[in-house]
Amino acid sequence: MLFVANDTGIRYGSLSAGATTVDRYHSWSTSLKSAAAFDSPDGKCFGFWGTATGEVFKYDTGSRKSPEKLLTQRAENEYDPQISAMVVMPDGNLLLSQGTQLKIVEKIFDCVAAIDKPLSLRSRMRKLVFEGGPSADIELTVKKNVKSPCDAEGEDECSTEKKVYAIKGILSDGCEFFQKTFSSGLKESKQSVMEIGDTTFEAIRAVVLYLHTEEVELNDSCVVEVAALAREFGLSWLQGEAERYAVRELSVQNCLAILQDAERLQFEELGEKCVDWVAKNLKNVRKRTEFANISHTAALQILMAVSPK
Repeated sequence: MLFVANDTGIRYGSLSAGATTVDRYHSWSTSLKSAAAFDSPDGKCFGFWGTATGEVFKYDTGSRKSPEKLLTQRAENEYDPQISAMVVMPDGNLLLSQGTQLKIVEKIFDCVAAIDKPLSLRSRMRKLVFEGGPSADIELTVKKNVKSPCDAEGEDECSTEKKVYAIKGILSDGCEFFQKTFSSGLKESKQSVMEIGDTTFEAIRAVVLYLHTEEVELNDSCVVEVAALAREFGLSWLQGEAERYAVRELSVQNCLAILQDAERLQFEELGEKCVDWVAKNLKNVRKRTEFANISHTAALQILMAVSPK
């Protein structure tokens, strides 16, 4: 789109092969001194016009509405208020020249759609882990025929059909287990799919996400499985972070499930902290239907914890 402004009005039209086709003409009651055009990402074209009196107008070329005044810019010199030049920046800011000053007016109009900001490296790695992509050279899944230890509410999330995507080089750099696996020369080192048993989909994804982004994403349902998988892979910091999260987030709703997971996966210290928490909140915890399903060992430990010393 080509805009041409003069003292009496503004013309705009399409420009192709060196020829200009004037589609419309707007007459003006005040002298126009500058014009700028902006094509939004959604395909709309807008015109911005500066006047001799320091005003800026906006016009949607696809609309029949009259131009809209955006602002009146106060001039340094009252005798020279004209907007002599202006341009719309890609980020939606307006850069204009008034007298001897160059000014930036930030985000003054809603018509300019936001330009998509490139994803950060961490965001790109996160997207790769969740969705895959050309850079991903291995898929990790829960080993088939292994029953997920997640609770019923998390059953879909732990489905063996789901995949976690990764880059072998990143896994190897951050984890000795993967480094040895991929450099062993065995068939596992050459395969593009790797099955991991005795764990859950959520645990695999949490570990792989940590290795690619250093982000730790945990939830109550599988936090102990994350700690167990981190222990298996030799990721002691992640294991400790998962255990601390489990203790920090203990509640009446989740304490029994975390206690059972700690018993099953042999986290003795975590189990002891769960027992102490349950004992201190026994009045409310015992109302939970799952309280009847705790092991005899856990029940005895809770009884000992609440008994007078």
